[in-house]
Amino acid sequence: MKKILILLISLCAVHSLSAQQIDQQTDPQTDQQVSPELLSMKVSQYRQMKAEKMWQEFPKFEARLGYGGFPIVDVLEFGFDGFEDMFKPFWDSTGDLENMYAPAEGATYMTGNIMAEFSWHIRKWFTLAGVLSFNGICGSTIDPSSGAVLSRDSGVTFSFIPTARFYWANFEKCRLYSAVGLGFMTTNGYRHIKNFIPTFQLSPFGVTAGKNVFFYAEYSMGMTYLGGQLGIGYRF
Repeated sequence: MKKILILLISLCAVHSLSAQQIDQQTDPQTDQQVSPELLSMKVSQYRQMKAEKMWQEFPKFEARLGYGGFPIVDVLEFGFDGFEDMFKPFWDSTGDLENMYAPAEGATYMTGNIMAEFSWHIRKWFTLAGVLSFNGICGSTIDPSSGAVLSRDSGVTFSFIPTARFYWANFEKCRLYSAVGLGFMTTNGYRHIKNFIPTFQLSPFGVTAGKNVFFYAEYSMGMTYLGGQLGIGYRF
């Protein structure tokens, strides 16, 4: 009798399971085809969720070190090698023997702009940065009659520019941006010149490549420098 009861119970269980499978297979909801609009909405939601997750995991700070650009203000102020001597007769009419044989400025050399930066990512599309720039300058004073070096001089141009950076394309390992900054620059020591002037810098295009450790390149124009800049950075 026990064996018969066990057999009946097993048959009922198998029948119930088969009925559930048949219902699932014939459920009209499972046979419903996904419309292109629904698929597009799902893909859009997935991308949005992925972007939000990426930003939540994105580091809030970064540091950069870069080099490049043409120090336009420094060159205009201190001149190219021989630039002032070449055109001096046109704006200096004194031209007497005392000026002709007086000590003259020799060649001027510059390191180019070395830049250090600390940034705070406030929004996915907006970053506030503080940019420090250094340009080392050295030159000599010579005796025009003999060409002998009478003295050597050196100094540094320093600038600090708070910068707003706007990211208009954000990917996991690549970001595109534009930036604008307003600050000051000062020259200390070279040719006994000390000045303090406001400075403006505009970077219409920049790109970063990498995640935590990244490389960057940007084109900028302003009083601190003009041209391209390359560098490396670290996000944390």
